[in-house]
Amino acid sequence: MPRSLAEYQRKRDFSKTSEPKGVPDPSGGNRFVVQKHWATRLHYDFRLEMEGVLVSWAIPKGPTLNPAERRLAAHVEDHPVGYYDFEGTIPKGEYGGGTVMVWDWGTFKLEESTPAESMRRGEVKFSLSGVRLKGRYALVRTRSDKDWLLIKKKDEAADPTFAIETFDTSVKTGRTKEEIEQGKDAVWSSRREEGAGGLINLANAENGPMPKTLDPMKAQLGDQAFDNDRWLFEVKWDGVRLIAFIDEGKVLMQSRAGRSVDAEYPQLQAISRFVNAKQAIIDG
Repeated sequence: MPRSLAEYQRKRDFSKTSEPKGVPDPSGGNRFVVQKHWATRLHYDFRLEMEGVLVSWAIPKGPTLNPAERRLAAHVEDHPVGYYDFEGTIPKGEYGGGTVMVWDWGTFKLEESTPAESMRRGEVKFSLSGVRLKGRYALVRTRSDKDWLLIKKKDEAADPTFAIETFDTSVKTGRTKEEIEQGKDAVWSSRREEGAGGLINLANAENGPMPKTLDPMKAQLGDQAFDNDRWLFEVKWDGVRLIAFIDEGKVLMQSRAGRSVDAEYPQLQAISRFVNAKQAIIDG
């Protein structure tokens, strides 16, 4: 029997809340999201994309990487797939009123069975590849359809020192709870801690001259190849690393070492026509 969003839609007045109304999406996917939700009580909404909807559990203490800590998880109504990246404020007085932050997201892989069979059996075994959550987990039904446990398995991603309160920004926008409530825009910054967002306030930024040179981040050599779920690997294609400085339509090209190469690549002067900015630096 297909999963339904009727209960989700019954609980919400979409003329008052910006949450997506949505319909089941049979195209399928394997995403997961954890949304930190400051409602009547703070909790974390854990959602797995299965059978065209986000099958959802509310976890009061939030997920963990510590195998010694089992988390109570209340099975709640399915949510539309469009809820995957919902972040904002639900008006007070509405169902779930409060602030919602995208605390973690990524993909998951079922270890056995199908979504329907796993839910029927009351044991969903899966592995997560997220920004903050990784490794093997299980959701296990206990006394009723509503009562479940989220269990972290012992593996390479396990972390007995994991402290959820140290992660207080959105993985989607880098914003804090207060910045979400104030409606501040998301601005990416590379100056951030691992696993955290990078919101900076451009209102406080100071104007400065266009840099004349730039030392780009370089790859580091490793002693040997390795296999790790925390890493993504790609084929290295040989080529030329160039830095393009675009200033009011004028393009200056430098090599990785800072050497001027304008005369060697005159055709790249046209790159400014494809950049919708007065000033920009492109590394590629």
